Amino acid sequence: MNITEYWNPIVETMPMEDLKELQLKKIKNQIRYCYRNSSYTRKRFEEKGLTPEEIKTWDDFRKIPVFRKQDVRDEREKTGDPFGGLLNVSLPELIQIWSSTGTSGVPTFSCYTDHDFMDQIDNLTRTSWMQGGRPGMKVMVPGVGFHWYCAALQSAYMRIGCVTWPEMIHPALSARKIPLFRRIRPDILGTDGYDVLAMITDEARKQGYDPKEVFSSIKVAISVGEPLTPKVAGKIEADWGNVRVFSRSQVGESMTMVADCPEMQKKLFETGKVWGHIWDDIVCGEFIDPETEELVSEGERGEYVITNLNSRAMAFIRFGSEDLAEYTREVCDCGRTSSRLFILSRTGWRLRIGGKIIVPLDIIQIFEEFPETEKAGLTLLRYAKDMPTLKIRAAYDENITKDPEELKGRIIKKIKEELGVNSEIEWVPYDKLPFIYHKINRVLDLKKEK
Repeated sequence: MNITEYWNPIVETMPMEDLKELQLKKIKNQIRYCYRNSSYTRKRFEEKGLTPEEIKTWDDFRKIPVFRKQDVRDEREKTGDPFGGLLNVSLPELIQIWSSTGTSGVPTFSCYTDHDFMDQIDNLTRTSWMQGGRPGMKVMVPGVGFHWYCAALQSAYMRIGCVTWPEMIHPALSARKIPLFRRIRPDILGTDGYDVLAMITDEARKQGYDPKEVFSSIKVAISVGEPLTPKVAGKIEADWGNVRVFSRSQVGESMTMVADCPEMQKKLFETGKVWGHIWDDIVCGEFIDPETEELVSEGERGEYVITNLNSRAMAFIRFGSEDLAEYTREVCDCGRTSSRLFILSRTGWRLRIGGKIIVPLDIIQIFEEFPETEKAGLTLLRYAKDMPTLKIRAAYDENITKDPEELKGRIIKKIKEELGVNSEIEWVPYDKLPFIYHKINRVLDLKKEK
């Protein structure tokens, strides 16, 4: 084992058997703590007739009901408490509060104490080291402090010994950023989505520069958000010439991170899937059928359910993230023993088309195969619970599209061949697609709009 591959080799290579034992010990402590301090946690236990003392085994633990964002929103409306009864400490003990982006509905609030902040710095230090951060590197990190991730990320790179450079990269400001890249020459670029990487590539060309020259210093680019696809990662790596594109996904409320290692980043191009590590000593991940809430097996699609093992301000116990994922607990080729998962979509973005379950990633990867739609600017329309036809609103590149109707026919044919479902496409300008902040709303529920 080459210990320079790991920030914390003891934990990162701990046998899964030992990790599970550690998790159960931490879970028991966390349950006692939250039952004593959180009114909502106590309410959930009382409604099921449970007490902390009864939780002794994994089977006991799974008697605790799963809760989700809407449950927190409902509790917030009933009580007027912005934290929905999940807060374990007094307000003066907090050092930061933030809200979610509201991708799946009304934003929810979360927060952390100094203890939680240090824990997340450890989380992100391991992750950033795993993805190539090393002493002396110049790192451009997201400069907007609306999220737990931003402040902890900057501190993590500082701990490694990097020089951090907080910047806000936004469509309205991208033209002003290109000269900065050419002068400061960062080694690592962190962004809040692969669309940002594409945007600054286009902006460099618009200003008359070759992206290979502008971004030649960047060795690692990190995309946070939607699942990264081989098409997107490959295009950025080809356009920039000297970079590896890594992926991170996160659940804002519960401060959990999923990130690929160098071995999994290479396999993205073989498997088409971004398999990321979670740190099993910081979070316990379970995977359930979203409808029955029964555990699913490795390789099956299930909802990612989270239990924070170290958090003090707000500890989420069996929190349904509403992320649909596959998982494995096999040891990774990189030597890390922690669980890995591949996040496909939001559970609420599953569509039943002609008896088949379709998620946005299925359609995104097909659109990426066509040069005219490779940016995959699209949203799927939900107009009924069970739908005979998949309806899509999408944008195409006007500069290279000669016949939009002919293009539509080719894509519809490909969807039928690949997925076996009928589809319709409505072309719209890219800026007319539904956005939630910087994210495209991948499923538009027409039933709610009526």
